[in-house]
Amino acid sequence: MKRLLGDPHNFGKKTYEEEGLIYKFRPLYGEYLLFARDSRFRKHLDHLFEDLPFPLIDCSRPNLTYSTCIQLMEKISVKSLPAKLSLSQIKSLGRALGVIQWLGVADLSDENIICGLSQNDQFIFAPIDLELIFSNVNTLISYSVLFPKHEHKLERIFGLRSLQQQLLQLDEKEVTELLESQMTTLQKLNDQHVKLCQFIEADIGPLQNIVIRVIMRDTFDYSNKIDIDKWHPEELVQYNRGDIPIFYKKLGANEVFYLGENDEVIYVKDKGFYENLQLSIIENSKWIPNYDVVTIFFIESLLPLIFPSSKDLKLELNGNIFILVKRGILFCYLNNKLFKRKLNYENFKES
Repeated sequence: MKRLLGDPHNFGKKTYEEEGLIYKFRPLYGEYLLFARDSRFRKHLDHLFEDLPFPLIDCSRPNLTYSTCIQLMEKISVKSLPAKLSLSQIKSLGRALGVIQWLGVADLSDENIICGLSQNDQFIFAPIDLELIFSNVNTLISYSVLFPKHEHKLERIFGLRSLQQQLLQLDEKEVTELLESQMTTLQKLNDQHVKLCQFIEADIGPLQNIVIRVIMRDTFDYSNKIDIDKWHPEELVQYNRGDIPIFYKKLGANEVFYLGENDEVIYVKDKGFYENLQLSIIENSKWIPNYDVVTIFFIESLLPLIFPSSKDLKLELNGNIFILVKRGILFCYLNNKLFKRKLNYENFKES
């Protein structure tokens, strides 16, 4: 029996599940890169890092068009996690978060994360819907949905929710291991930038042919017609035909487009649409992330999930980042600069 999933795009097309397979109206190159047994990119990741918590599946090489062609992927099943994560599982989680950041994977609400133990008891934490990929790493944390979001009462759907009870049990040593694992992974991937891009091309073809999704505003805003008077004409056209508006661009190109009838490519002409468009990670051959921003965003988002507001925390990461949490205020010293942030515990009251 067919079970519809997700939102309608491109004239009402929806992801659906049937007989244990997930069918999507988009190329699965993100899933192929991370999970396919014959993916050269994945093999190189396994060479760089031990115990990545990403499953391996049989996955055919995808085409690169957002067309009416149906792609499919086998359903991945997991068992429940133990009550407490081991140190190796904590490090594995940190590596997963680093890879997810480098790939620029966003929209990771709990429905888009698979978490648990495989049938042979291997720890699994992986994004299973990589529709939003190759985003800019410096802004990724703010809309990845890995962490709770205050707006629109989305507190209950953040992607780390399935691990919240385990994360709340972490002590200072374990928090240090998690953060160091994440940051070390991100740095190592950055050092391998050119080689990783070569593996991506070997797997799925020239980078300039890869089509990625561009986010204009949240699905919640579309569903509830928030600020509809400020929507661009190209958004209204799609909304009025019954779709949640969706936009695309090719890597390395500046033009954004959407699909009309018979998959006609229609380019966005409104110049205001392009004001906040940023280069993705693999578009920028000289990509050097702003580690101050990435580190602060990540720590600021993660710590309230791990430590209650009543607890204080003192950490030293990789010998050059010093963190102090006192009365809900985060003090972080890195690169000879002191950052001060008030941690937002409001997002966690109902979780």
